[in-house]
Amino acid sequence: MRTRIGIVMTFEKKTLLPKQSTKNLREKTTKSNSMELKQRVNDSQKFVSYIGSSMNPTLKPGDELLVVPYEDRKVRRGDVVVFFSPRDHQKVTHRVISIEPNGVRTQGDNNNKIDPMVLNPDDIIGRVVSTRRRGKLLSVHGGKRGRLFACLIRTSHKIDSGIFFLVRPVYYWLARSGILKRLTFIQKQIRTISFIRPVGTEVQLIIGQKVIGRLFPGKDRWQIKRPFHLFIDEESLPRKEQNRPAPSESEVFRGDKTINKKNRNHFDLTEQIRDTHKELTMCGEPRNALLDFPNELVIYISSLLRNEALPLPELPLNQWSEVLSCLRSHWILPLLYRQISFLPLEYHPPEKVKDKMRKSFLISRVRCFHMEKQLDEIIKAFHNEDVQILVLKGPSLALSVYPDPALRPSSDLDLLVLPEQMSQARAILGKLGYQNLGKRFEHSRDFYSEETFLHRKNARDNRAIELHWDLHSFSGISREVKVEELFHRAVKIDKKGLTFKTLHPIDALIHRALNMAIWHNKDIRLIWIYDTALLAQGLKASKDWGVVLKRSVDWRARLALEYSLKMAQVWVGLKLPEKYNDFSRWPPPTATEAGFWSDALLRHDRLTSFLKLHWSDTTGVFKKSKFLLHLLFPSPRIIRLDYPPAHNWLLPFSYARRLYRWFKQYFVSRFGLSNRRG
Repeated sequence: MRTRIGIVMTFEKKTLLPKQSTKNLREKTTKSNSMELKQRVNDSQKFVSYIGSSMNPTLKPGDELLVVPYEDRKVRRGDVVVFFSPRDHQKVTHRVISIEPNGVRTQGDNNNKIDPMVLNPDDIIGRVVSTRRRGKLLSVHGGKRGRLFACLIRTSHKIDSGIFFLVRPVYYWLARSGILKRLTFIQKQIRTISFIRPVGTEVQLIIGQKVIGRLFPGKDRWQIKRPFHLFIDEESLPRKEQNRPAPSESEVFRGDKTINKKNRNHFDLTEQIRDTHKELTMCGEPRNALLDFPNELVIYISSLLRNEALPLPELPLNQWSEVLSCLRSHWILPLLYRQISFLPLEYHPPEKVKDKMRKSFLISRVRCFHMEKQLDEIIKAFHNEDVQILVLKGPSLALSVYPDPALRPSSDLDLLVLPEQMSQARAILGKLGYQNLGKRFEHSRDFYSEETFLHRKNARDNRAIELHWDLHSFSGISREVKVEELFHRAVKIDKKGLTFKTLHPIDALIHRALNMAIWHNKDIRLIWIYDTALLAQGLKASKDWGVVLKRSVDWRARLALEYSLKMAQVWVGLKLPEKYNDFSRWPPPTATEAGFWSDALLRHDRLTSFLKLHWSDTTGVFKKSKFLLHLLFPSPRIIRLDYPPAHNWLLPFSYARRLYRWFKQYFVSRFGLSNRRG
């Protein structure tokens, strides 16, 4: 399920109750919602506005929350708290589910997964004691009552999901057959109402006073609640082109009385972008969430990546919050903030939006400082032990092809060592205080390419490390290039006193394409596309590109490179040398690569495709069985990281949650029983 975030839109410390009033408020809210409390809150208090769905039905969008500081009171399990997210310093409202020695863990009542961040007491602003909804003051329970309430909510969701899972084949058969759509007495009760929004017209389907479906501005597909799919013929409902007039030339870009040829080309570019991401989809929930925003906004973001100045689209402030949340998942906000700083003020977003982008940039700068310090310590330790090491992906690109390392955020450190030095490299990291989450090299080196390490004492300031002995683990499309050749061609980077070796730019470009188009082809980030553009622009003329084509075939990355460059062309405006601009004239991929490309595109949806990529015909039955066992039941340390249990004795349930996710992801979707997307 999608991880939802309950966001606090505004917060003013001056609106909180004084110390004495807070004490009285605690006493009165525990007894009853007295008329005196209601009157005081309504007359003198300003509330914190809440949006989001992660706390539904405890909290709903539009609720006004009364937040009280903890002061000397201890945080309790079950309390609903407002806190600063350690990731992006955004205010979030979730419920406390556990209090551990290293901090506080939270989870939304409407979320299946525990929040990944661990909170310090300083991160917590206060607890939510009541909410004002439609003029009524409602108590928000914490402690044992709050835990019981949250447990009931999650149990009801699981029961609903389980029942629907059982009846789903019948449900979709009835929906496709259209039998119940002929019931005229239901059709007569359905009404269609249109609402003019700042970004277009929203259409709602209503039965009585209940909203059963919505068509949002700029969308082609209706969102209809269960079980009303059975009774409604979506083909007869108004579509985007019916409920929203085609934009005139003056509407395409704010302030333009006429649209010139260049702007028209940019407007047509959105169709090329959407075509490019039909198979290789972008991150977000749902997939390609960025492309669900208005065309003008997609064009504006692309123009920033292209270093072009286009007028800012008109968006309400609340939609900007959704836009920033989506762009944050693409790791692109620091770069966009820098690009905007070079534009005239009339091309800048609202000041509040710019402030949030600036915070993302500053957070990235701080994380970059910690990353450089961590990397310097690791490089020196490996050098002292005479172990060769190459820095890969994000940190390497940030320090080599970006003008400022803070423009290129990353989540971990990827390091490559020679296979024969893997054991020695693992020991070095152990001496530096890193814990190995699971040994793979000795037992499953044919199926995996890395081991993960976390710092034992300071995991917050030290990033996770992925120690690679190979660049990828796709046995089905194994390349002819050896790891030793990568070290032989490696280039030296010396920046800000930090000296290290990394892949040759040609190898880095092909590795970026493989990692994005095969490993992450269902959750592509904009920053990876920008990486591709910078690496390609850094290559010299025909000589380098001739090597690129030959090496991409040897790497079994010919198709991955083509699609990656196409994404860079439509988003960033990458210009290839004229001789190599026509992909049909490139050398064809090998038969092995062509045969496994379809499996690469389906590896996230089909277990058979996943397994084909990860083992070849030459792999023995014993090794295959061992890999499959490790795949289903990985190290407890990895499970604790991905599915953290509240207590150690609940670890088997974490394994069960993981297996259920696999079953739902691969088997259910394989037989067409999963939710269908438009």
